[in-house]
Amino acid sequence: MKVSTALCSAALGVGLGTLLLPGAALADTTVSPATTPVGGTVVLTATTCNPKSGDALFRVTGPNRDQNVRSTTAAAGGGLSAELFTAGFTLGTYTVAATCGDGSSAGTATFAVTPIGGAPAGSGGDNRDTGALAAGGTLLGTALAGAGTPTIRYGGAHVRSRRALAAVVALLGVTGLGLITVGLTADPARPPRPSVEAPTRTHPAPDLAPLPPAAPVRVQIPAIDVGADIVPVGADAAGVLEVPPLDRPTLAGWYRHGVSPGETGNAVLVGHVDAPSGPAVFFDLGRLRAGQQVQVTRADARVATFTVDDVRAYPKEHFPTTLVYGPADAAGLRLITCGGRFDAATGNYVDNVVVFATRTA
Repeated sequence: MKVSTALCSAALGVGLGTLLLPGAALADTTVSPATTPVGGTVVLTATTCNPKSGDALFRVTGPNRDQNVRSTTAAAGGGLSAELFTAGFTLGTYTVAATCGDGSSAGTATFAVTPIGGAPAGSGGDNRDTGALAAGGTLLGTALAGAGTPTIRYGGAHVRSRRALAAVVALLGVTGLGLITVGLTADPARPPRPSVEAPTRTHPAPDLAPLPPAAPVRVQIPAIDVGADIVPVGADAAGVLEVPPLDRPTLAGWYRHGVSPGETGNAVLVGHVDAPSGPAVFFDLGRLRAGQQVQVTRADARVATFTVDDVRAYPKEHFPTTLVYGPADAAGLRLITCGGRFDAATGNYVDNVVVFATRTA
């Protein structure tokens, strides 16, 4: 799941300027900025690659990561560029090696991923926290090898394809959204934490005709005073879930490779729990209770109303992938953010908060 991620910091007013550290750019490949807080975006540029020779390929290697990123645009000063989102990255130094479309090497560069707030992970001190929301997910690829499952292509229009993709995500042990950070504020607000149990539907699913596909554009949750625009998010080549941009923590993201809200199946919305300026879009998700409503406005002007069945927190290593991404016989909605105890040693919140809801109007 690609992480165009946003901060989940309980720290108010954290400045990012102090996070910049010296970085190195070698040969004809550059990375800008040379240092980014986890969850930020860097631009990879192969300055000597000729766009006419085809796309450049950037190989990014570092702590627990070996990832290929293909160029997406021609660089203003010449060469080819690509954006890389660093949510979900382990803190440390990464090397970028670029290869031009004609097979020639364009050199290497390095960049560093640092904690938000400037304190190294595990440095001790107060459990003050900021966070980068990273959709927890693992690599797409081999989980269904030999199982006879058809190849899944993103954006497939058929329900079968979408359900198969959901099964892939489930089998890959998607851990939902994790917070990766360390922060520097006093008395940070903590997101509410629901209990850790399996969800139980509190009402029968009504006999409603499923809605046709249509992208969601806005979500409203009156009980916790949420009214947020929705942007589509997907997954990158490494299988990392995207979330809304780091600098726009009031947006929610819709997993566009699944069903849309109102179709048969489980639609998934993700959002940040907090930001440097304070609570973000899904900060109060853990306060929701069964029977409360979520309204999703779609691009076709229809409003799908969902009633909450349950709200649960799960340790990330026990994320309920089948319940979230698996197939369903009714129109369901899953809202996901991060929460629970903040582990200063790892720079992560330990849980994911999941809201389970069923369409009722």
